[in-house]
Amino acid sequence: DLAAKKTDIEKSNNGTIAYEFEKTHPNIKIYEDDQHPSKEGAFLNACIFYKMLTHKNPSELKFNGDINAENAITIKNFIH
Repeated sequence: DLAAKKTDIEKSNNGTIAYEFEKTHPNIKIYEDDQHPSKEGAFLNACIFYKMLTHKNPSELKFNGDINAENAITIKNFIH
């Protein structure tokens, strides 16, 4: 928060979004361990940054990365 305020840049809120995603989609594992993202978690982060940087909806992307297509769709649709 402090760095974002000092540099006048947008803060991503990845942690809050990941927490909400975990609560609503506990069947999709977004962490490998206590703090490192799984492939699904990395994809979630990428979708968050895509939305933040382009202001476009990730659900319109055809790319699914190296994860299950159904999980990719769920993740992309979660970032609205």
